[in-house]
Amino acid sequence: MHGVAQIQTLGCSTTTLMNLRFLLIPALIFLSVQANAQEGDDSLDRVITVADCSEIYVQTQTGWWLIFRPDGSARLGFGSSGGDDISLPVQSFLFPEIHRKLAALKFDGIGLSRDPSVAFEKRGATGSYGLSTSDHKAIKELFQMVREKVKDFDSEGRLASIWAANLPMP
Repeated sequence: MHGVAQIQTLGCSTTTLMNLRFLLIPALIFLSVQANAQEGDDSLDRVITVADCSEIYVQTQTGWWLIFRPDGSARLGFGSSGGDDISLPVQSFLFPEIHRKLAALKFDGIGLSRDPSVAFEKRGATGSYGLSTSDHKAIKELFQMVREKVKDFDSEGRLASIWAANLPMP
């Protein structure tokens, strides 16, 4: 009980701290992948070719994420609790087109920032590196495009209400 009292004296309720896990867990996963980065590497070298890419992961600092796969399937989600995501079937997207659009973004380096990140996962690799981009408009358009592909998104319940309250890119 002593720990709870200390938390509340800082102005944070237990509920607030529990809600923070939706932002902290993806950030920790991102950091664990970042730990493999070597200093001095040029971030552009981390954009691998479409033929060598097994998936592309896009994450915003508001807790939203996208995963694109070469078969054209995708997932749109929020946080890390599981269940707050939607899968889109095979052939929903043209993977080479998604890869081309994301690879053309200006990347500002590796690491966490106030900006969204894009990770190109290499086939057979055990990790990837998130590249920060300040191209918020392109990321916002990408999330909107995926949302529009989801049939009846507004009837998806919890995920739709999260979207309404917390856009991927304000």
